[in-house]
Amino acid sequence: MALRSYFVVMRDFGALGHEAIVDPNLSRSDVVRLICSGEYDNVVFVHHINAGTAFDVTDELMAEAFRPEDRDAEDTPSARRAAAEADRGMDRRRDREAA
Repeated sequence: MALRSYFVVMRDFGALGHEAIVDPNLSRSDVVRLICSGEYDNVVFVHHINAGTAFDVTDELMAEAFRPEDRDAEDTPSARRAAAEADRGMDRRRDREAA
């Protein structure tokens, strides 16, 4: 049986909890597009699962989703990028403190 490659996107809904989105049909570019569009918001992490191994690709996909040269200012406001980066920073601090 061949092992599939797929992405896991973990979203944080505060008091409502977390949601893991696992869709084996989504490619890397699909995940980036969904983050950029805001459909995937409050992203805690993105893992790429390949051959049974998990790779944390959060930083690179977030950076790719919010590259200034690839986005339309009306489609992805700078405020959304700043908020996403701030959320990611808070998540990292929280995780370091919990460890």
